[in-house]
Amino acid sequence: MLINAVHDLDLLRHLCGEVAEVQAVISSNARGWAVEDTAAVTLRFENDVVGSFLASDAGVSPWGWDQATEETPEFPFVPDGEAYRFVGTRGALSVPNLALYSYGPSVAPDWHSPLSRTYLPAAPRNSFAAQFDHFLDVVRGRAEPLVSAEDASRTLALVEATALAGRTGHTVDVERYRSEVAAR
Repeated sequence: MLINAVHDLDLLRHLCGEVAEVQAVISSNARGWAVEDTAAVTLRFENDVVGSFLASDAGVSPWGWDQATEETPEFPFVPDGEAYRFVGTRGALSVPNLALYSYGPSVAPDWHSPLSRTYLPAAPRNSFAAQFDHFLDVVRGRAEPLVSAEDASRTLALVEATALAGRTGHTVDVERYRSEVAAR
């Protein structure tokens, strides 16, 4: 959870809002290590958005961030690859390729209407380099941090709540869990 799923959970918080409840199934059976190598997570956000994701260091697939970008040369690049899919009532977006699937402005959204695919514009930039440049700007006093300590604390609490949900098999109220940990 702390090695890789932390990044997924952080991104989901950033894009979808705060998480109200989390459920998870976790396993370390594939590798037999002390940490999880696979997790299936279901989230209910405070705005009633529902999301899910599968994270695995043990499964083989082309649907990871490292495969969908050319940021880490050790991983084979999959052109037009996807790491995330966001689905809504009027369209869907895959990331990092930014393929937007949507209905035209005069098309009623239903199962029988065709979707069009367009790609949102984005300047190509290595995210690791961008993060490092921002860090240097913060250190030099040229910029404020994009992520506060409070924000990082919320993500860590969500990671811990997700791990707890996976260990216990119960739905975890994230804010209640965060409050209980803070009270200790």
